[in-house]
Amino acid sequence: VEALEEVSTPGGKFKALRIRSDGWRIDTGYHFTEVYWYAPNIKGLAKATSDIRDAHVRSYMQFELLKFKPGASHKLPQIIK
Repeated sequence: VEALEEVSTPGGKFKALRIRSDGWRIDTGYHFTEVYWYAPNIKGLAKATSDIRDAHVRSYMQFELLKFKPGASHKLPQIIK
């Protein structure tokens, strides 16, 4: 876990834990960086990014929560203030 921060997505703003993973795949030689924003109040990911690269190719993907609506019996806990 790198940080606790607010992340904005089309689905709203969330307090989230930023989790980062850096690595290298031996079989392909690709280096990668993945970052996840886990929002405890929604018990899931609000955002994720993936950056994969080598000397010739770079691929970047980003996923964001588009919509969040708690269920009728779901109350959002106050985990982080």
